Amino acid sequence: MNIFPKKGELAQSEDNSNQNSETKSAMAGPKPLSQLPSKSQSSVKPVQSTKPLEETFISADFTIIGNVISKQKVTVDGTIHGDMHCPSLIVAENANVIGNVIAKEITVAGRVVGSVFGNQTTLRSTAHVEGDIHHQGLSVELGAVFEGMSRGTEDPMMIAPKPDNLAEAALNRSHEANNNRQNGQRSPQLQSNMHRER
Repeated sequence: MNIFPKKGELAQSEDNSNQNSETKSAMAGPKPLSQLPSKSQSSVKPVQSTKPLEETFISADFTIIGNVISKQKVTVDGTIHGDMHCPSLIVAENANVIGNVIAKEITVAGRVVGSVFGNQTTLRSTAHVEGDIHHQGLSVELGAVFEGMSRGTEDPMMIAPKPDNLAEAALNRSHEANNNRQNGQRSPQLQSNMHRER
C-alpha cells in the first residue's frame, strides 16, 4: 500500500480509508498478543545469505612455514611448508605447497607435494602434483604432471586429516622434504608409488 501519492497523482479513496484506520489503530496503543498474527500467519520469510566467500591472497613474496587454516577462499602464489585447510583453494602457477591440501574446491596450477583432498579437484596444464588425490570429481588438463594415485571417494573431507592433527604431520613432511632435496631424492611415498606402477 502506498500512503504517499506520486507527484501529480491523487491517492485513491480506498488508500485514504486504509491509511486512516491504520493511523487510528497505531494511536490506540499496542495490540494485545491475541490480536497479533501468529508465526504461521506472518508473511515475513527468513532471508538466506548468498554472500560469496571472502578471499585471502598469499603473494609470491611470502613463505609460510606452518599450517594454513582459513574459513575463506585462499589463493596461494607463494610458498607454503605445511598443510592447507580451507573451503576453496587455488594454487597459482608460481606457487609451491609442501603439505596436504584440503578444500571442497581445489584448483592447482602450481606445485603440490603432498596429498590432495577435494570434492572437486582441477589440475591445470601447468600443475605438478606429487601425491595421491582423494576426490569426488577430478579434471586434469593436457600438460599437467601428476605422480601419485587418483582415489575416487564419496566424501574426501571425511578421510582428510583434521586441522588438529596437521601441525605434527606438516613438520615431519617439511623435514623429510628438506632432507630429500639435499640428498637429491624423492620422498619415500613417491618412490613406493613408482615401484608399484612398474
